[in-house]
Amino acid sequence: MRFRPIDKNAEQNLRNMLRLSTIAVPDDVAAGLDQEMIDVIRGVPCHFSDLYVTGMPGVSAERLSASKRLFRGYSEAWLSGGKQIDGNFSRDPTNTGNTNVLQPGVIMGRIGAVGGAYAPSIYGLTTIALANAGTTVTAAAGTIAEILRRKGATGTFKITGPPAAAGVVRTQTVTYSALGTTTATITASGTNEVQTLDFANTPSGTFTLSIVDKNGVLQETAPITYSGTIATLLANIQAATDLVLAANAIVWTGTVVTAVAGTFSGTGYAGQPQTLITAGPLSTGGTISVTRTTAGASGAFVAGSFIQPVDGSENPLSFVGEVDGGILVTDLFGNNIVVPYPRLPVAGEVDAYQLVNWPADTSLQTWLMNQLSTASGGKFVWGDVY
Repeated sequence: MRFRPIDKNAEQNLRNMLRLSTIAVPDDVAAGLDQEMIDVIRGVPCHFSDLYVTGMPGVSAERLSASKRLFRGYSEAWLSGGKQIDGNFSRDPTNTGNTNVLQPGVIMGRIGAVGGAYAPSIYGLTTIALANAGTTVTAAAGTIAEILRRKGATGTFKITGPPAAAGVVRTQTVTYSALGTTTATITASGTNEVQTLDFANTPSGTFTLSIVDKNGVLQETAPITYSGTIATLLANIQAATDLVLAANAIVWTGTVVTAVAGTFSGTGYAGQPQTLITAGPLSTGGTISVTRTTAGASGAFVAGSFIQPVDGSENPLSFVGEVDGGILVTDLFGNNIVVPYPRLPVAGEVDAYQLVNWPADTSLQTWLMNQLSTASGGKFVWGDVY
């Protein structure tokens, strides 16, 4: 006996009756049903935002559930056996009014080690660009509320994005000390470059330093007199670099001549990667070497950068698949629960613009596609790039 495909209303009724079913499906029956219906009948848990209807009988406000097509041409593949989602760490701030339901397309990562439960990889997007020395991260109210719920009033989160449009994407962990309605107060995340001079082999005479300034122009100091007295040597170097750059563009410190540290902390230099200083030879003897002690890094991020957790789930591995109504991560009473994640996508041709929190910046788009396409076992194809 072979079943003909059922209409959508009948299919929905069957779904409702069989949500908790553990019925085995004979092959001849399965031939007439789509895969999702087979999963329902076989007992693979389905998730509906209206799974439980509470309150008194009568007409209440409508709740809409729209399907979303993430994959093209039915190309999707799932991880055999699936995984779990931990409701303690999971909300969807973009799903207004139903944040406890993860919409299809929510990007997911694994909490902790292999085998751990999954949670959303992204709290949300920044709404205003963060300056290099900025101390305020601005985001949607729902994003800030989820940071508070998931992490607390103070703590850390990660920001991923480029410092300028289409720039190099990098991730920095920032510490926040307060949360407003749409803001998080952070410690400026930029890192000042530190380069160290090492004078050795009985140094004497004079030397020069060649430094690329904040405008990208190579500047060379006047000859600097070497001194074995560290305080005098520091003063001589400071005066020379102040003259060709700006006062305290680089601040020189140290207690021994083998480790004279220059910190790029002035305006236009702080929180930026720097070209390695070139030291000219000592005029009458000895050697000078220059090493990069700390690489400078900008604390600037474009608007639309990712705000992410720090528990491991910030590493995107997959996303919520095409589940009508999304995945409910709380019980009837609003308590967080661990729920099955039976259809974890691992491959297929994806319509990237259907992913939740899909970024506008092209370099961040590429970063996210690479993260999802290079994970062990996960090979998604992005039709948008062809």
